[in-house]
Amino acid sequence: MLTPILPELMDRKAATKYQGVIPDNSIPTKMLPELMDRKTAAKYLGVAPDTLSVWACTKRYPLKRIKIGRSVRYRRSDLDAFLQERLCS
Repeated sequence: MLTPILPELMDRKAATKYQGVIPDNSIPTKMLPELMDRKTAAKYLGVAPDTLSVWACTKRYPLKRIKIGRSVRYRRSDLDAFLQERLCS
């Protein structure tokens, strides 16, 4: 499974404490927030935050988002499903 790296959310000592570390020396799944803001979700997907805005505006991809007032949040499980759907075999 492809998983982008978010080094600013982890340190190496904390990563060794958790079981189920994502491959490629990425962050443990337990350290990721369930709801991510647009900037964090974009880093998780490996795209620019503005790209997520364009996708939402043009409805290019059916990526689910949650509006809370003026802010937008993305569920980690929805982002994982989005990545899984786009894996090439």
